[in-house]
Amino acid sequence: MGSAQHGQMSVVGYDLYCRMLEETIKLIKGEVTEEVIETTVELNIDAYIPATYILDEVQKIEIYKKIAAISGFDDFMEVKDELEDRFSDIPQSVYNLMNIAYLRSLGRKVGIIEIKEKGNEVYFYFKDKSKLKDVMIRALLEKYSKKIVFKLGDRPAIAYKNQNTKKEDLLGVFKEMLHYLLQLNEGKENINWNNLQKCL
Repeated sequence: MGSAQHGQMSVVGYDLYCRMLEETIKLIKGEVTEEVIETTVELNIDAYIPATYILDEVQKIEIYKKIAAISGFDDFMEVKDELEDRFSDIPQSVYNLMNIAYLRSLGRKVGIIEIKEKGNEVYFYFKDKSKLKDVMIRALLEKYSKKIVFKLGDRPAIAYKNQNTKKEDLLGVFKEMLHYLLQLNEGKENINWNNLQKCL
């Protein structure tokens, strides 16, 4: 491994780096037909591990890496169970961090490249117009008609209007919305709400 790759691994963490490397190799081999999407999240919310929760810095870095590597529901629950088992009740700021990591994992699966807060709206930017399918637009308008606006320019996006909802509650709303998009994207309209409630 060259120095550049080693530096990247140090920044993103071993588990996340291995996943990114595996996906890149699949793309080069032609086993992945679509470029892997990485989703960024910029929300004005406390999302960190307090020093009072995990005292040891090495353990804290280890947990940060595990949270960053969350790629689905099972990963989320595994990290949640480990934190509760090793460090007791999870503080809200850590839950927020886990939820943001989970949002990233959902966003990349439905073609969202950026989730960004602007004033009283949160924008969900899609990689391109092909990712925002007609069935998604119709279903979202029916389910969230008064809370969302579609921006269908060169950079298609969904703008969610925050109507005095607490930020922590908004993360739950966004997870539900992206789960819904994922189900629609896969041609399934029935969501496993029991599983979803476990990570809200």
